Amino acid sequence: MTLIGLLLAVVFYRSSSWMWRDGVLTCVADTLPNGLTKIWGRPGAQTHGWLQIYASELDRNMDDLRVHETVHIVQAFASSLLGLVVSLLVFVILGDPLLGLVVGGFIGGLGFVLVYGACFLFFFVRFKLGNWKMSYFHNPFEVQAYAKQDAYLDGEIKQPWGA
Repeated sequence: MTLIGLLLAVVFYRSSSWMWRDGVLTCVADTLPNGLTKIWGRPGAQTHGWLQIYASELDRNMDDLRVHETVHIVQAFASSLLGLVVSLLVFVILGDPLLGLVVGGFIGGLGFVLVYGACFLFFFVRFKLGNWKMSYFHNPFEVQAYAKQDAYLDGEIKQPWGA
């Protein structure tokens, strides 16, 4: 996912201002002639693996948005760990535990992307194929990220990682 994010950031979003922030590689996407961000869907940020792409420097400096985006890193990492455990168990049964160790994290990371996408599609169909914002806000991964963001804004979470 980080490699896909790098491809998006460099080729499509023409990102600049690269820096490490809270242990995460961040950058700022370029803007269109009308001043809107080049990030698809026009969010304040997108997270791909361990890369956070922000719509502006102002967005990157918003601690609560960084909390939200970092929750997605934690979600993907947890999914990778789950994939590692499940793959290892499956490949132990198949007689090749080393292969399970090698592919497990990748399978879990890909699983996160697929489950996130499936949740989005489920709500997209449920909301009559057209209200992508409702689909986005009902996605359980976004519900969790917004809950952590709100907890940070309410002072319940003190650190920018927030998860």
